[in-house]
Amino acid sequence: MPKTLLEAIFQITGILVVSFLFSAGIRFFDLSSTQIIAVFLMFWSCILIFTHIQREKPYNVSPATLKELRIVLCDEPITYKVAIRLSLELYHFNRLGSDPIKILINSPGGEARWLGFILCAIRASQSPVIGIVVGNAYSAAMILLQSCRQRFAFPEATFLYHPPAASYVIGRTSISVEQIEYDIQSLSQCLSFGKRKKEDYEKIVMQRSGLSLENLRAIENREITASYAQTLNFIDGIITKI
Repeated sequence: MPKTLLEAIFQITGILVVSFLFSAGIRFFDLSSTQIIAVFLMFWSCILIFTHIQREKPYNVSPATLKELRIVLCDEPITYKVAIRLSLELYHFNRLGSDPIKILINSPGGEARWLGFILCAIRASQSPVIGIVVGNAYSAAMILLQSCRQRFAFPEATFLYHPPAASYVIGRTSISVEQIEYDIQSLSQCLSFGKRKKEDYEKIVMQRSGLSLENLRAIENREITASYAQTLNFIDGIITKI
């Protein structure tokens, strides 16, 4: 039996086309029965391939549906473009009304400097922002979750906290004294930024979870299950539907 109306339409169309090919092929093109059967099999294979691709799509949610449900997706690493998109969507939903906004999180994290865009948008939101982990909340995505008004996760969700990484790359083989001084200054600024963000992250997580700094550092770089995250007060509850 056809699984969708679209599949049913294609199958009925296929039957009509094949019937036409049989009659037209015999009358006008002088095709043999074997040739007509070959055309039929090719056409039917195309239908099966198309319907299989339609079934295998992981999701097919239109932007209009997400807008209606007031859902924001964070399903990729947090880059500059992702941070701008999420921030603009949060501001946009605030203009549409004061109902809660849901952020669905499944992200390996991202860069601390771009996460700040989203955190500012969450703090400025008049609508309550609810974070829901539907996959992973690692690194910066973990901080994003802790910044939400309410925090939920599905039973299969996993979490990982670690301080932000500060990196500075020197890619020169020959270097002047002036350049060395510049690199030392830049490296110092980079380390200062990393230290400041580490303190900010620790403050956010400790305020929301109630963990001490010692206990927080004890679980750094450890993958945590949803049930354990609830024990640590990283989430407010485990849910099975949105």
